[in-house]
Amino acid sequence: MNSDLSQIFSFHDMLPYFQHVLHDFEIQFWVPMEMVHRGEIISATLNCNARIANTNDWDNDDTLKISVEFAATTLASPGNDQGFEFELWWIQKQLGGDSHLIGCTNCRFSDYPPYFNSAMMGDLVCFVDTEFKNVDSRGKGHECWHQPDSKYVTVQEFHKCAHFERTRYWPWT
Repeated sequence: MNSDLSQIFSFHDMLPYFQHVLHDFEIQFWVPMEMVHRGEIISATLNCNARIANTNDWDNDDTLKISVEFAATTLASPGNDQGFEFELWWIQKQLGGDSHLIGCTNCRFSDYPPYFNSAMMGDLVCFVDTEFKNVDSRGKGHECWHQPDSKYVTVQEFHKCAHFERTRYWPWT
């Protein structure tokens, strides 16, 4: 292994970074997931494609599009740039009432903090061990966000734990 530290590049040298914001890049990734489809648990793949435009404008041409592949079927979001949660909503809407992805993003114990845009993937919070566990509406736990001793944990949208229960408050449920 080469121990020459001169070979290490800074973050600024590796990515297009302007005014402390990433610009002009595209990232694609996929996540293996499980889903319930017609009463059975099956394997699925969630594909994500995010494109950040090369602009200084806050209102720009950034896009986010996701799709899910399962049982020889592919469903895609329209890529309307409203954030991860909304793109996933389009997928779930196409799946219908008898199918859903299994993960924190579809769990009744999870919600996004009120002070973050839900497009901030990774800011989902799990309330399974809090007094807000059984709140069945969006905005779960909003009263506690200002309290520094609030005990909540952020979770990854695709995570699946033993406490998973399908959400009850989305339009498709």
